[in-house]
Amino acid sequence: MNQLTIGQLINTAPTVAKFESRIAQELIEAMTQSLEYLLEENAELRKNLNGTLSPVVLIN
Repeated sequence: MNQLTIGQLINTAPTVAKFESRIAQELIEAMTQSLEYLLEENAELRKNLNGTLSPVVLIN
């Protein structure tokens, strides 16, 4: 089993943090795109179904 020294951990920390930050940013962007799509779909459904469903069903 490989073991890292404290010095090695300290030296690799910025690289790991940068990688995690990039992954987090990509996840946020993907979630934002998904939410935008769902909001557009919701708006289209509301437009097409306006007046045909109970208001409870159409609550965001």
